[in-house]
Amino acid sequence: MLDSVKKFLQEPVKKYACGEKARQTLQNTFTASSAEKAADEKRLLGGILETLNKTDSGRETLEALSDLGYRIKFQNLGKQFGGYCNYDDRVIVLNPTRSKNFLAVAVVHEGRHGIQFASEKENAPIFEQTRVADMYRMRKAIEADACAHQSAFAYECKDIAPEVYAEQKRDYPMLTAYETELEKTGDKKKAMQAAFKSWYDFPYYRDLYDEYYKDNGVKAMAEIGKRQKDPTFFSKDYPVKDVVDLCLYRGKPYMTADYLNSDKPNALTAEAKKEIKAVLADYAKSVAGAKRDTSVDKMATRDKDGKILEPAKMRSNAAVLAKAARGRGD
Repeated sequence: MLDSVKKFLQEPVKKYACGEKARQTLQNTFTASSAEKAADEKRLLGGILETLNKTDSGRETLEALSDLGYRIKFQNLGKQFGGYCNYDDRVIVLNPTRSKNFLAVAVVHEGRHGIQFASEKENAPIFEQTRVADMYRMRKAIEADACAHQSAFAYECKDIAPEVYAEQKRDYPMLTAYETELEKTGDKKKAMQAAFKSWYDFPYYRDLYDEYYKDNGVKAMAEIGKRQKDPTFFSKDYPVKDVVDLCLYRGKPYMTADYLNSDKPNALTAEAKKEIKAVLADYAKSVAGAKRDTSVDKMATRDKDGKILEPAKMRSNAAVLAKAARGRGD
């Protein structure tokens, strides 16, 4: 590393009264994409953290990530991706080719994923072992939750970082849902709920994640399961209560099991369901000891525009708890 770069990285940075420790920790442990770009990327990170530290949502995110031992790393991810959360290594990866405003929002969004997975139950099934309906419910819920927190942050930027607010307002309807509910009721929890629910009405995300988890989730995992002759794929429940507990506002769940078992959070097109069921049947037939996952039959059926054609048959959390109580003789 050049001496000039070393000197810059050792220079003191601006102090903040609140959230300073977390900001300093993330600033001091970040990894640049290259030695040549380290100085520029430190400046970029400084601007990102400064914006975050001006808002309650941003400071909360920084403090949580610092407490969990996360680092921030810059990596050129091309034009398509702005960042991602590597929760195994506790790293938030950001694309330095994107704007400071975009990346500030990305830290909140990807940071929320880090917080979610840190609170996951120890006995939670791994991705490939989760029943498909439960996998979809959980994976889409954590995206809706991350976007709700992203919306809260963007709203808080309305006056102090208006360019962040403007970009989110233009591109993400979840912010409009959050803002409308907050200005109507003054209740931030209700605003979070509105933003969360609106995620399922956003065609871009709805279609993107339905297709992504069909092709890169179910299909890809089924092929791996067949190669490994592993009969445990698609065999375990991910209880709705555990999904509720992943989606927190101020440390407490803000969505309900009844909502997460309703139609929109559990809907696929008839074509997608047919395709997935064929893949699961082939996997079960190909691997000795494997049982066919039929959970897709419980999911709602929607048309290409999101209209529900057949309702979901997901079991409610109340029914699960009632059955458990009967089993104990309560």
